[in-house]
Amino acid sequence: MSCSEPRVHLRPGKVNPCRRVSGIHYTGAMTDSATVSTWVTAYRKAWGTNADADIRALFTDDGEYLFGPSEDPVRGIDAIVATWISRAEAPDDTTFSWQLLGIDGDLAFVQGKVDYTDGQLFDNLWVIRFADGDNAGRATSFTEWWMKRPGSK
Repeated sequence: MSCSEPRVHLRPGKVNPCRRVSGIHYTGAMTDSATVSTWVTAYRKAWGTNADADIRALFTDDGEYLFGPSEDPVRGIDAIVATWISRAEAPDDTTFSWQLLGIDGDLAFVQGKVDYTDGQLFDNLWVIRFADGDNAGRATSFTEWWMKRPGSK
């Protein structure tokens, strides 16, 4: 089978291994709500600790982190860790809640709410692309959008 053209699956349960999503080759990997929950919990832990090992556990070595839909990605685990640490927040500056909006193959969509102790309030949308095989449970790509909520400082 040639994967030269973008393809989609036409019948529920029938996944085309050549499907392309957002310009990234789709391998047919699947994720589930337990994997997403584990990843979000680990993300929140890394957010609180800002520890190198906690951040690295989230992403594949060639992972990408995007801070918005039109931003250039931070590529590679070393760059992700360095960028994360340069933007680190104090561990108890926030409360965080989230819900899983949906899953499509290796993609998960998460809505989050972040309330900072200084009165800043944000809504978040995360798009997480999960790896499979030896890297299962780690993100190959993570995009986060954050928007200030009305009434926020």
